[in-house]
Amino acid sequence: MATLEEVHSTVKKTVTEIIGVPEESLDAHSTLQELGMDDIQTMGLIAQLEESFGAQCTPKPQDMDSQTVESLTRAVFDAQKADA
Repeated sequence: MATLEEVHSTVKKTVTEIIGVPEESLDAHSTLQELGMDDIQTMGLIAQLEESFGAQCTPKPQDMDSQTVESLTRAVFDAQKADA
């Protein structure tokens, strides 16, 4: 099981790769929608997180727009803990 810091690092890295911004400029408190992610990018994010943490560890696609990097990190971490 990954630590909270490892989950946060993976989520942040994956989001910045998808939207094409440096990690340092990412506002972890902005929603994915505010960061400019569209539905296709969101599906790519879900796929990458499922690959990293398991299918049961990511929110449903319809719940992703309101997620922030911080809240998504916590959701993935908590789901991973519950799955263990």
